[in-house]
Amino acid sequence: MVLNAGLSPDPVDLVKVEWPVAADVYETNVRTALNLVQATAPLLKQAGGGSLTFVGASLANGYRPERWAYAASKAAMTTLMRACSVEFADDGVVSNEVRPGPVATAMTMAGLDGEMNEQILSVINAGFGTDWLKSPRTVAEWIVAIAEFPSNGPTGQVFNYSRKVL
Repeated sequence: MVLNAGLSPDPVDLVKVEWPVAADVYETNVRTALNLVQATAPLLKQAGGGSLTFVGASLANGYRPERWAYAASKAAMTTLMRACSVEFADDGVVSNEVRPGPVATAMTMAGLDGEMNEQILSVINAGFGTDWLKSPRTVAEWIVAIAEFPSNGPTGQVFNYSRKVL
């Protein structure tokens, strides 16, 4: 099971973010993941094992104060993933997270002309050095590779495909 819900509001000054905006982000990014875990974990256990693969974000480390609601929701999702790795380990269910870094998705490219250029990369990187914009296909291949870990494979891990320090 790949858990890839994502809602990211526009960056807003930390002291100006109102709770309803943050609550919407949590509702999408955390509650959706929890609902999927609760719905699929019994089936994975019944099948004798499987994989929960969460799609996270490097921003979960809180590097950008104007993105705190998104960052906090993704950090909560990381905590959920780690809880799953402990809860379901004896059932052969591995739980891991992929943090792909910048991906050319509709959310990343929103409001842009669809062309990647140095200005867009500098905004995305925001002081973390040069990172590359990945295609959705490339990231999907990484996610599938991690989702296919065997039941005795790594669990509770965060796999980072960005230049940002975890």
